[in-house]
Amino acid sequence: MFYRAALDINKKNGPLNTRFISCVKFVADVAAPAAFYIHGEFTKQLVLQSLDFCIENLTSEQQNILKELDLLPDDKKSPDVPTLVYLVEGSWDKPADPQTGAMSGLIIPNREFVLSTSETVHKAHLRDSGLNAQTAILCLAAVGLDIMLPNVSFSIIADEEIERIKEDLMEERHGYLELVANIADQSFERLKDGNYRDAIRWAESEAAFKLAPKARIIEEAVSSLATRQLRKAGYSFWKDGVPAIGSAYIAGGIIPAGLAATQVALKTLVDTVNQNRSERLLPEVAYAMKISKAL
Repeated sequence: MFYRAALDINKKNGPLNTRFISCVKFVADVAAPAAFYIHGEFTKQLVLQSLDFCIENLTSEQQNILKELDLLPDDKKSPDVPTLVYLVEGSWDKPADPQTGAMSGLIIPNREFVLSTSETVHKAHLRDSGLNAQTAILCLAAVGLDIMLPNVSFSIIADEEIERIKEDLMEERHGYLELVANIADQSFERLKDGNYRDAIRWAESEAAFKLAPKARIIEEAVSSLATRQLRKAGYSFWKDGVPAIGSAYIAGGIIPAGLAATQVALKTLVDTVNQNRSERLLPEVAYAMKISKAL
């Protein structure tokens, strides 16, 4: 889940949670600051949903009004165009494609952990991704699973020093990452088969008795490094704890009371994430092939 991360640096989406970002940058093997772009048709759909409009039931008068406001989604939108893409920081300074005029370096989020302060960015990512190992564990986190991150924080601008610490603690980090990946894979298999009750109980046990100790090992390893190195990295320990992945990724999280309610909430969330995925899978692969030269 955290092997690769794309971190939204667009301050227009809201104030950056610099402590959380620095922690993810430290844990992940590759963490790229990025600017995200959302397909305009998806944004229009979200606006209409927030107003309780059903696109299929719009009257002619409503359609005309929405057209004038440029809020009517185009039902002819090509299905091979992803809802969310991003540019790694600095890519926008590169020249556009001389033939098409398109920006070079556009990336379709695939298996990276997308972290933004924008609920819309996260919704777009979940819509494109469907149910996979990464979104499975995010769904579990949204209904209360505690995906414990190491309780460490660094200066967001101390990239070189953070990379040195990452290298020094590679064994500890990879032990943590491998376990997160295993929990994600197993969660996906259980949710794919509809074993919601089993998935919840199994993931809670793995997170509490295996993942939490791995996170604490990293915390102890970081705190034992030389004081001078930690000072250069802007290291600190969060007295108020690490924010939950679920509430950070899916706005507000969904934390129902009781196992039965949790199962219902989880099933609803999984169904929402997974809808229409099979229809988009092959076109998205085709689109990826089209822009592969620019990646």
